[in-house]
Amino acid sequence: MPEIDAEEEVLGKAYDPKLARRIFRLAIPHKREIIITVIFMLIASAANLIRPYILRLAIDNAILLKDLQQLIIYGIFYFLSIGMSSLFSGLQSYFMTKMGETIVLELRNSLFTHLQELDLSYHNREKVGRMISRLTSDIDAILDLISSGITTIIGDGFVLIGIVVLLFTMDPVLTGLIFLLLPVLFVLSFEFRKRMRDIYRMVRISISIVTGNFAESMAGIKVTKVFARFKESADNFYRLTQNSLEAVMSSVHLSGIYFPLVELISASGTAIILWYGGTRVVQGVITIGTLIAFLDYLGRFFGPIQDLTNIYNILQSAMAGAERVFGILDIEPKIKDAPDAIDLDYIEGRIDFEHVYFSYEPGRMILEDFNLHIEPSEKIGVAGPTGAGKTSVTNLLLRFYQPQSGRILLDGIDIQKISNKSLRKLIAVVPQEPFIFSGTILENVRFGRLDATVEEIERACESACLTNLLSRLPKGLYTELGERGAGVSVGEKQLISIARAILADPRILVLDEATSNIDTETEKLIQIALQRLMEGRTSIVIAHRLSTIKEMDRIIVIQGGKITEMGTHEELLKIGGLYSHLVEITERG
Repeated sequence: MPEIDAEEEVLGKAYDPKLARRIFRLAIPHKREIIITVIFMLIASAANLIRPYILRLAIDNAILLKDLQQLIIYGIFYFLSIGMSSLFSGLQSYFMTKMGETIVLELRNSLFTHLQELDLSYHNREKVGRMISRLTSDIDAILDLISSGITTIIGDGFVLIGIVVLLFTMDPVLTGLIFLLLPVLFVLSFEFRKRMRDIYRMVRISISIVTGNFAESMAGIKVTKVFARFKESADNFYRLTQNSLEAVMSSVHLSGIYFPLVELISASGTAIILWYGGTRVVQGVITIGTLIAFLDYLGRFFGPIQDLTNIYNILQSAMAGAERVFGILDIEPKIKDAPDAIDLDYIEGRIDFEHVYFSYEPGRMILEDFNLHIEPSEKIGVAGPTGAGKTSVTNLLLRFYQPQSGRILLDGIDIQKISNKSLRKLIAVVPQEPFIFSGTILENVRFGRLDATVEEIERACESACLTNLLSRLPKGLYTELGERGAGVSVGEKQLISIARAILADPRILVLDEATSNIDTETEKLIQIALQRLMEGRTSIVIAHRLSTIKEMDRIIVIQGGKITEMGTHEELLKIGGLYSHLVEITERG
C-alpha cells in the first residue's frame, strides 16, 4: 500500500456537525434553488409512489371486472404519473446540478484566491500535487454531498416513508413480515460501513499520492530526460497507480459482497411475500391487485435503503474533503495588510534596513542585526557565499517574509504600514529563472501593468531589446507560448521578463543575476536592457557572477547574516577580504 503522509492520514469523523454546518452554509445563498429542487423532487417521488397503487386499482376494478372504460382511465392516470415523474425529475436534476456546480465554482475561486494570499513559506513546504488534490477531488467530494447526498436523503427518505405508509394501509400483516428482515439488513449495513471507512481512507491517500507524483514528475520532466530515467520514473508511477488500484479494488471487493447480499435479502423478502401473499389471495383475504402492488412497492423499498447506505460513503468523502479544504481556508496569512495600511503611488526609492533579525525556522538565524541604507536611484550589488542571506534581503523588502525584529523603511515609512499591493507595485523583480505563462508574448508583458496599451507594450519590448525576436516571429507580440514559455529560448524569456518589469515602471528594481546561464550574444542584449531598466531607479543586484556588479555604485558583502564589507569594486579589491577572494576564484575558474 502507498506510503502514508501525516496530513493525508487524517480522515476525520464519519459525520462532523461543524463541518456539515460549514458545507451547508455554502448553499444558503442558493436557498431559492434548494426550495425549487425539493418541491420538484417531492412531486417526482409522489408520482413514482402512486403508480403501483394505480396498478392495483386497475387490476382489481378494471381488468378483473373486464371494465374497458375504467381501464382506459387508469391507463391515462398511469401514463400521466410517468410523465410527471420524468418531467419533475429532469427539472430537479437541472436545478440541483446548477446549484452544486455554482457552489463548487465559488468554493474553488475562494480556495484559489486564498492560496495566492498565503505566505511563500506555506507554498515552499506544501506539495503542488496536494494543492491540486484539494482544488479538484476534495471539492468534488463536497459537491457530491450537496447534490447527490441531499437528493438521496430527502428523496429516498420521502419514498421510504411513503412506501411504509402505503404498505400498512394495504396489509399490515404482510408489512410486518418485511420488517422482520430489516434488523439483518441494518447489521449488514453497519458492518459494511465500518470496514469501508478504512478502505476508503486508503483510496483517498493513494489518489492524492498519485496526483502529487504526477505533478512533480511533469515539473521535473527535463531532469528525467537529462538523466534518461524514463523507465525508473514510469516504474515508480506504475507502482503508485498499482497501489491505488489495489485500494480501489478492495472497496470494489467489499461492495461486491455487500450489495449481492442486500439483493439476496430483498429477493428473500419478495419470495416470502409472494408465498404468503399468494396464500392470502387464494383465501380471499386480499385481492390480486393488492399483492401485485405490494410486490412492486417491495421492489422499491430496498433500493432507497441501499442508496441511504451509500450516503455513508458520500458523507465520509465530503467530511474528509471538507476537513482539508476548510483547513486551508482557515490558515491565516502571516503577511497581511495592517488595518491602517496606506497606499503609496510614488516614492523616491530610499531604503533602510534597521537592526533586522530574520530566520526561516527557529534556531537558524539568516540575518542578524542587519543594517543597510540605500539612497534613491543608487545601484547596490550584493555578494556573498551561498546561504549568506542575499536573497533573504529582497524577500524581506517585498514582504514575502516577516523579520523577527527590526524595521525596513521606504522613504522613512515602515513597509508594514504600506499595503502589500502598492508595495509590490513600487518594486519589480527580474529573477534568475524568469517565469513565463502560457499565452501570447503580449499577455506576458502586460502582466507588468494590466491597463497598458499595445503601444506602451511595444515600447517596453523595444527597450528590452525584443525587437529582433518579435520580427522573426510570424505573429510578433501575438505569438502563443507554451507552458513555462515553451517556444522561446532561456535568454528570450529573460528579455520578456525585463520588458514586463520596464512596463511596470517601478521605483525599486531587484535583479537576481538575470544573466546567468545565458549565451554571450543574448547576454549582451540583456545587459543593455538591464542598463535601460536600472536608469533612474533604486536597484539591488544579487550577484552570482561578480562581473555583473563591477559597475554598481556600492557593493555589499554578506557573510553570516551581516554586512562584512562595503564599497565600490575597486575599494573592495584593495581591502583584500572575502570579496577579493571571491573575485579571484571567479577569475581563476
